[in-house]
Amino acid sequence: MTGKPYDFNRKALSQLPHMAAEPLYGPWEQVVRGYKQFCAMAAAVRLRIFDHLVELRQPMDLADQLNADPKMITDLCDLLADMELLVRYQDGFLVSALSRTYLCSDSAWFQEEVIKNIFSGFGLWQQLDRICIEGPVKVDEADFFENNLIDSLASEILTGELQQTVAAVTRQPEFAAAQRMLDLGGGHGLYAMALAAQKQDLEAIVYDFNPVEKDFKRYKEKFKANGVRFVAGNLFADDLGNGFDLVLFSYNPGGKNERILEKIHQCLNPGGLFVTKHALYREAEAAKSTLLDIEWQLTAFRGVAKGRNVYAFEQDLSEEAYMERLQQDFEIIETIDAKEFATPPLAKFGDRLDSIIIISRKR
Repeated sequence: MTGKPYDFNRKALSQLPHMAAEPLYGPWEQVVRGYKQFCAMAAAVRLRIFDHLVELRQPMDLADQLNADPKMITDLCDLLADMELLVRYQDGFLVSALSRTYLCSDSAWFQEEVIKNIFSGFGLWQQLDRICIEGPVKVDEADFFENNLIDSLASEILTGELQQTVAAVTRQPEFAAAQRMLDLGGGHGLYAMALAAQKQDLEAIVYDFNPVEKDFKRYKEKFKANGVRFVAGNLFADDLGNGFDLVLFSYNPGGKNERILEKIHQCLNPGGLFVTKHALYREAEAAKSTLLDIEWQLTAFRGVAKGRNVYAFEQDLSEEAYMERLQQDFEIIETIDAKEFATPPLAKFGDRLDSIIIISRKR
C-alpha cells in the first residue's frame, strides 16, 4: 500500500473542502425534518390521538388513556401543535380544523390510507439501487392495486377531485336522460356511486378485475350505494356489453389505447357521453416528472409493456393522435384542465400531473 491515500486524508483534517456543504445539507435538512414530522403525524393517527383530542385534554390525561409515556405524548402533542395539527389551549390540546377534517377516523375524508401508501412508496424507493441492477419488481396488473393503493386513491379523490368531476358530468344535458352508465376500470366505484346518488334511476356498473370486487363492496356498504353493481372482467380481452348512455374512464392503463377507444364507442348508445380523465403525452414531450418517471420504472406489470414515462404504456397514442382518433367517432363537448379538478400533488404514484377531463358525445 502506498502512502498517498493516507497523506490525502491527513490533509483533509486541516484543509477546507473545495465546496461548501450547504447546497447538499440544506435539502437534506428539509427532507429529514419533513420525514420525521410525517412519521410523528402518522404515529398520532395510528394512536388515534386526533380522535381523543376532539375534546380538550391535557397530555397527561391523554397518556393515561393511551397507556403511553407521558413525556413522549407531551412532546408529540407539542410537535403536532407546531405543525398546526393541534391547537394549544393553556395546558391542554385540541384538534385543529384541518386535523378534524382529515386525520380523525370518524371523518368521511380520513386520510390514513394515503399515509400508509406514502410509507409503502418509501419502501419501494429504498430498493432503487438494487432495481437499477436487477430490474423492476414484477407484479400482476390485477394485483397492482392491492396493498391499499385502491383505498389510498379513493381517499385522495374524496378531498375534492371526485366532487369536481361529478359536477362536470352532471351539468351536461345528456346526463339527465342517461339510464345506464359504465365506470370502466372503476375500482373503488366512488365515481359511479356519486353519479348514481345524483340520479336515482341511473343503473351504474363498475367494471374491473375480479380481485377488486372485495374493495368495491366495502365502499358500496360504506356509502350505502345499493343501486351500483360490479362486473368482473378484463377490458382488453372481454366484451364490455352495450346499451350504455355514459362511460366514465379515469386514470387507467388502457386510457390512451386505440383498441379500448373502439370498444367504448361500440358499447355506447348513439348520443351517449364518454368522459375520459388521463394524462396525455404530446409527441415531442420528454417527461412530465422525472421523479415519477423513476417511480414508474420501479415496478413492471407481467405481460404489459410500460412506457418510459409515468402512466405511459407502449401502445399509447400521443395526445395529438388520441384527439384525432377520438374526434373520428365522438364530438368533443368540453375539456377541463387539471387545475380545475385535480387533487393536490404528493410527489407519488397517483398525482394527476397535467391530466385533462375530456367530455365527448358519440356521433
